[in-house]
Amino acid sequence: MCIVSLRGAAGLQKEIDSLCTGFGRNGWAATQLLAEDYLAFRPASPEVTFVPLRRGYAGMLRDAWSELSRKKLQESLTRLQPDLVLFYNQSPLNLLLMRLRKQNPACRFGVFLHDPWKARKFSYGPFYAFTYAGVEKLQKLTARQSDFVVTLSGWGTELVRANYPAGSGALVEGRILLPDRPEPAGGARSLVSIIGRINPSTGHDDFFSLVSGIRGQCPRLSFEVITSSPAACDPGFAARAAAAGVAINYQPVLSEHQIEAVVARSLCVFRMDDELTQSGVVPVCYRAGTPVVVRDIPGLRQHVEQGRTGFILGSGTSPSILASWLEDMRMNQVRYQADCRAAFLAHWDDNCFERYYGTLLQ
Repeated sequence: MCIVSLRGAAGLQKEIDSLCTGFGRNGWAATQLLAEDYLAFRPASPEVTFVPLRRGYAGMLRDAWSELSRKKLQESLTRLQPDLVLFYNQSPLNLLLMRLRKQNPACRFGVFLHDPWKARKFSYGPFYAFTYAGVEKLQKLTARQSDFVVTLSGWGTELVRANYPAGSGALVEGRILLPDRPEPAGGARSLVSIIGRINPSTGHDDFFSLVSGIRGQCPRLSFEVITSSPAACDPGFAARAAAAGVAINYQPVLSEHQIEAVVARSLCVFRMDDELTQSGVVPVCYRAGTPVVVRDIPGLRQHVEQGRTGFILGSGTSPSILASWLEDMRMNQVRYQADCRAAFLAHWDDNCFERYYGTLLQ
C-alpha cells in the first residue's frame, strides 16, 4: 500500500508515519509517495519516494498541466505497485494518479477529507473563500472516483453526509493518529497559549479580549501567541496583543518539535476558530497532558470533556467563570494531565489503528 501526499506540511508527516506503522503492524508493506517539500521535515528513507513539485496552489495547477510532472508522478507510483493508495491531502494530481486504475484494476483508492466543507468560507477573506470553494469541488470529484472516503472526526462525517453526493466511496470515520511520547515532566505550568496561523477566522482578537477581561484575576499566569503567520508582525496586531498583555512568539517556520515544546509547558491551549472540522492541535495537547479551552463550535467541542480535558467557551461564559476555570487547572494540574493523557490514549494513540482503519485492511 502507498500513502500519497503531494503538498508538504510539517504537521502531516507524523500522522502519515503513524498510519504506515499501523499498516506495517498488520503485515502490509507500507510505502509513501511525498512531495519533495517533506525533506525539510524528515530524513530520506528507502520506503519513501520523493517527487519534485512546485509549491502553493498556483504551483499545483501548473504541475497538473505539465506533461513532464504527470509522467514522473505516474512512473513513481507504478514502480511501487501498490494494491491500496490513500491520498492524505488534496492535490489536482490525485485525480491524475487515479487513472492508474486502468493498469491495475485490483488497486483500491481512498481519499482523506480533513476539511470536507466550510459553510463560512468568506470569513477567511475573498482569496481563501474562492480557494476553499475550488478545493471542495476537487474533493467531490476525487471522492466520486474513490473506493473509500476517510473523515477524521464525527463532525467531519456529518459534513460529508450532508454535502457530498451519493456515489462517493464508502465512508470510513478515522482519527488523526499520533505516536505516544514519554509522559511530560512534572513541574508547575503557568503559560496560557494560542497556537497556529492567524487569519480572520482563528479568533485571535477574541482571545485578546478574553485575556484583557481576566488578567487582573490571574496574576500568576502569562499569555502568548505562537505562530508562523507573518500577520503576527503587523503593527496593528502587535499593538492589540500588547494592550491585552499577550506576548507574541513568531517563528517563520514553526516545526513540530517547537509546537510540542510550547504545548508541554502550557497550562492550557486555546482554540478560538469560528469554523473547524477537527483540530490537529488538540491530540498533541492531550498527549502532553495539556487541557484545552475551545470555542463552542461542533468541530471543537466534540473533542472536549467539560471540566476533565478542558472547557468549552459558550456565549454566556463570563470573565469570572473563565478565570475560575484557569485557576482550577492551575491548582489541579496533575488531575488534568492524567485525564488528558487518558483521552489521548483512548482516541488518538496510533495503537488505535485497527479500531478506526480495520475496514481498509480487508
